[in-house]
Amino acid sequence: MAETLYQPKELAAKCCINISTLNGYLRDKELFPPIKVDQNNGFRFYDDGTVITIELFKKLRKKPFRLTVDEVRPIIKKYDLATRAEILSKPNNELLMLLNENTLL
Repeated sequence: MAETLYQPKELAAKCCINISTLNGYLRDKELFPPIKVDQNNGFRFYDDGTVITIELFKKLRKKPFRLTVDEVRPIIKKYDLATRAEILSKPNNELLMLLNENTLL
């Protein structure tokens, strides 16, 4: 089965964020690298792994965590995609405990 690829507008809709917020995230090519760039028109494409990373980024930035971008960045960089998905699936109280113990960092 072919992997689903998203252009930024589709990615924004999938992640339930506005396109300007998403474009702010996507400027950080180290955290959110495009999976494919069309050589003819420069269009960028992202996959479901990017969706997971953005969802984790959003989750850690909102209540009850309220981490800064500089605090979230090392967490995302430290873990592979499977671990990010696992972290994303954890309940907030468990994540708070891990953050308080500095286990995630």
